[in-house]
Amino acid sequence: MGLSMLSMRKKSIIEAISPIESVPNLDVMTSGQIPSDPVKVLESRILKDMIAEVVDDYDKILFDVPPVCSVPDTVILSSLVEGVLLVIASGKTNSDSAKRAIKQLDRAHANILGVVLSKVKRLKNSEYDYNPYEQEVNPKKETKKR
Repeated sequence: MGLSMLSMRKKSIIEAISPIESVPNLDVMTSGQIPSDPVKVLESRILKDMIAEVVDDYDKILFDVPPVCSVPDTVILSSLVEGVLLVIASGKTNSDSAKRAIKQLDRAHANILGVVLSKVKRLKNSEYDYNPYEQEVNPKKETKKR
């Protein structure tokens, strides 16, 4: 069940949204089955109506979408939302692809809020090697003195 079921008017939006019990105040709506024509779904009035229906019920609504240059879906959706965070993978996304993505979003009149650089490798033994969460993720074993 997900967005695709809404587009076919087979489910209500309430039925398509699932709370995540392990994370308070987080609800998720999956895409569901990929429709035969996803662009038609995104350009339909149904998606606009769905966003309008839930926008007052949530502080933030995030859409996790495919890369901008890979399918038209992302650019279409970018024109329906308040803002876009462009995620660029360090060492994987080249500058030409990033520039092309920004141009496509600009043409769609997307409001680019900023860029997130993901998959950044941390430098070990650097004066900037600071990770306050390291203790939680990799608790250091205490060694007993004899």
